[in-house]
Amino acid sequence: MTVVPLHNPGGGGSGGTNNGDNGNGNNGKGTIAAGDSAIVKLSDRVSVKVPKGATNQQMTVTITQVEDLAGLLPSGLRTASPVYEILKNVPGNFAKPVTISITFDPSKIGSEKPSIYYYDENLKKWIELGGTVQGSTISVEVDHFTKFAVFALDNSVVTEPEPEKVSFTDLQGHWAKGQITKALELGFVQGYSDRTYRPNNNVTRVEFVAMLDRVLKLEGDAPRVAFADSGQIPAWAASSVAKAVEAGLIQGYGDHTFRPDQQISRAEMAVIAARVMKLQIDEEAVLTFIDVLDIPVWAQGGMKAAVSEGLFQGKEGNRLAPNDKATRAEAIVLLMRMLEKKQ
Repeated sequence: MTVVPLHNPGGGGSGGTNNGDNGNGNNGKGTIAAGDSAIVKLSDRVSVKVPKGATNQQMTVTITQVEDLAGLLPSGLRTASPVYEILKNVPGNFAKPVTISITFDPSKIGSEKPSIYYYDENLKKWIELGGTVQGSTISVEVDHFTKFAVFALDNSVVTEPEPEKVSFTDLQGHWAKGQITKALELGFVQGYSDRTYRPNNNVTRVEFVAMLDRVLKLEGDAPRVAFADSGQIPAWAASSVAKAVEAGLIQGYGDHTFRPDQQISRAEMAVIAARVMKLQIDEEAVLTFIDVLDIPVWAQGGMKAAVSEGLFQGKEGNRLAPNDKATRAEAIVLLMRMLEKKQ
């Protein structure tokens, strides 16, 4: 396996190192310098493209072709590639999407469409990611590592009929598709009548609190809260807001309003996450994002804790973007990470 650093021509050296251990040709590892960009390859069969700023730590990536497939392969799907387990030695999800490319056997696809799937270790099932096909290679963006493979739906396999699964039509190639799909299957999120999720739409304060309650099942049976604008809190979210306020997870404003329809910021989301998870606040922790001075004073401890725990990550350009309005994708990915930490 090789680590090929990505850099602009004439841009000088790179921090990637080649620690490949090719062994029998079915496994290997390579190390990427902190904050660097690189392509990690296992021959010409699978590659991992890590963009600059995806992690702020030196990282060793290991790619292994899984040999023991007993109980691992799903019925109703046929493999068009080996199963690869891709791991790293640092915790947490990536701050930026990482691109995985896998070479598949077109003869095993036939008239079907190839798709990359990842194996969810908690659900013990394969989740479809999709992907972009170029020749006999398919690529997809992910935010974490696990087992990956290319599958094609085998229509010749007769299985017991299952209820029709709802899927969103606007997630193809989206970096959060895996987590959103998982949340949908668990009943945590709903889409729109046109079968879209609209992942890049912003989230309001009341929507985020309702999502928080659905995913993490907040405790308590608090009465309806008395804000000056309580009448603007929808009935379907009143209980969730009451429980969140009672638990001290979210607060109103100085004018005694809750402002349910105000879009929630990334800083607000991170602080709520730190409170829910009861994270220790390390005031001495140092963040390396270029816009750390933009973090509001009241959010500094919570954001540092959420980032350190791997719950919250930056955006393109090594920005934390604390004052950006959170998207539906960012919200559900954060909540699913919190759920995984609690389990």
